[in-house]
Amino acid sequence: MTEINRVQAKEATRLTGPDRRCRIIQAALRLFSEKGFNATTTKEIAQSAGVSEAVIFRHFPSKDELYAVVLRTTPEVLPLDEWLRELAVYAERRDDARLFSSFAARVLDYHLLDPVFLRLMLYSALEHHTLARRFSERQIKPVHEFLRKYIIRRQQEGAFRACDPDLAVKAFAGMLIYYLLVRKLFEIDTCQVPGEMAVETFTCLLLDGLRLGTQHGIGE
Repeated sequence: MTEINRVQAKEATRLTGPDRRCRIIQAALRLFSEKGFNATTTKEIAQSAGVSEAVIFRHFPSKDELYAVVLRTTPEVLPLDEWLRELAVYAERRDDARLFSSFAARVLDYHLLDPVFLRLMLYSALEHHTLARRFSERQIKPVHEFLRKYIIRRQQEGAFRACDPDLAVKAFAGMLIYYLLVRKLFEIDTCQVPGEMAVETFTCLLLDGLRLGTQHGIGE
């Protein structure tokens, strides 16, 4: 055990149960995001948290359960229900720009502030982990479905052109994800524009494509 680990272990013995649990979750989050689920061991998590493996298993029955807790607790910057209520206000007003720009800003603000969760989800997708798919069902799918239904409603009202609403939502989300990947993961200099400019640009691109006007076909 290194001197740092000894200090951490000494500090951990003075922590309350909830504080010790929180420290384990934070250590697991960092390691899962750096190495993925499969390559991270509970021994490494214990060393990073300054506790023994036995302490980890007193709080979490298995590594899978610890991973599930990490996925459940990390993205709660804005609870899903509250986020959907905020979007519903703009939807009721038919405020297209505010609806999509607020969605984009919320996504970028969270991941630009802390890209750890983005790395965690990328590893989870590559490893085809079932818990990552469950997270997608609980957190991503409801927002996607909300935006899809809004586009359909606006199409029925004659405000948006006919197109596949699923593809429209995926295209918008794809712009956001690509921006995050090149800026925070690959750190490419050509995409270091401020988040506010990215939100405005992506929203304009989406709405210019959706709103009725001159029809443009491929190759025109």
